[in-house]
Amino acid sequence: MNKNKKLVEPFLSALGESHMLKSTIDEYEKNISILLADPNLSSKVNPKYVFDVLQSLEGLQAASHVTTQKLLTVVAKMSDDIEVDEIKVDSKIKTVKNTKQKNNKKENPLINNAIDYLNKMLDDRKEGEL
Repeated sequence: MNKNKKLVEPFLSALGESHMLKSTIDEYEKNISILLADPNLSSKVNPKYVFDVLQSLEGLQAASHVTTQKLLTVVAKMSDDIEVDEIKVDSKIKTVKNTKQKNNKKENPLINNAIDYLNKMLDDRKEGEL
C-alpha cells in the first residue's frame, strides 16, 4: 500500500503543474481576446480569422482539460489501494493558518467562519488518527 502512495505522489505534482498550465492558458486567452477586440484590427481583418484564433485557443484549453482528466483517472485507479490513515495533516500548516486567522479575525466574518469550520474539521480528523 505504501508503494502505491509513492507512485501517486509524482502524479499529484503533475496535477499541480497542470493547474499552473491552465492558469497560464487562461491568461494567454485573456490577452489574445483583448488584442482581437481592438477596433482597428476588427475593421481590417476578416472575422473568420479572429474566430479561427479563438477556436485554436479553445482547442488548447480542451487539450489541457483532457490531459488533466486522464491524469486524475490514473491517480484514482492507483490510489484505490491507499488507506486513508496514510494521509497526514501537516501541523505546521495548521499553525500558520491559525496564526493568520487570529490576525485577520476582524476583517471578514464570513471567511473567518469558514476558516473556523475547516480548522474544526482538521482537529476532528487529527483526533480520529490518534
